Amino acid sequence: MNTQGYNLYALTVDIDWAPDFMIDEMASAFIERNIRCTWFVTHSSPAVDRLRSNPLFELGIHPNFFPGSSHGSTEDEVIKYCLDLVPNAKSVRTHALYQNSRLIAKLSNEYGLLVDCSLFLAATPGLIPHVLYTNRQHKKLLRIPFYWEDDVECFNSRPNWDIQSNIFKTNGLKMFNFHPMYVGLNEFDFRNYELIKGNYQGVKSLSQLTKDEVAPYLNDGPGVKSFFIDLLQYLNSANHPTYTASDILNIYNSNNE
Repeated sequence: MNTQGYNLYALTVDIDWAPDFMIDEMASAFIERNIRCTWFVTHSSPAVDRLRSNPLFELGIHPNFFPGSSHGSTEDEVIKYCLDLVPNAKSVRTHALYQNSRLIAKLSNEYGLLVDCSLFLAATPGLIPHVLYTNRQHKKLLRIPFYWEDDVECFNSRPNWDIQSNIFKTNGLKMFNFHPMYVGLNEFDFRNYELIKGNYQGVKSLSQLTKDEVAPYLNDGPGVKSFFIDLLQYLNSANHPTYTASDILNIYNSNNE
């Protein structure tokens, strides 16, 4: 496959039970710059409903298969819960990238998911999507590896928040993944998130936090939000088209007819 044919930028968001005001702020940033995005949904809320109506956006599912999940206690319960949130979902990224070959086959064969974005290959040049055949009837699941993630960058001993770095302009598919909570906090080393989570644990869920409650934990230096805005500005000013997971599926199918 021609790597150059997949020299694409794609933006994704794992919603992860974030407050509505953080989801809305990210959505507004995308809309203002005409940037497409795939949102992987964990829960229902008015902000999620607002995402559904915008043609820039695709909604996929973000199932949590770990013990204690609010989505359910079995694989099937979890998947069905998430598909009730997004009945027409084509794409999936599992929470914390939980995966095994049987689960991947189930998502494709039994639940009709067409695209999986649960493979993280950090800063790997030349990325391309690839197909897994998941049964004897040649059913296919397109796997789209992603290139960068905000929380992983926060754990880097020398995080790079400079969109002009060559690492962000290599050939191949470059799918970036963000979380509204880390963007909203402008997180930079994960300490603010851990602090706010610890302080409100048992008091209220993160999805219920208000702007005033979050304000003391905001980072005012370089971080996830500053990088997020710089990335959107770069893509917009350079006229780089952006793609959802289903857009990439359509490109793949067109290239392999």
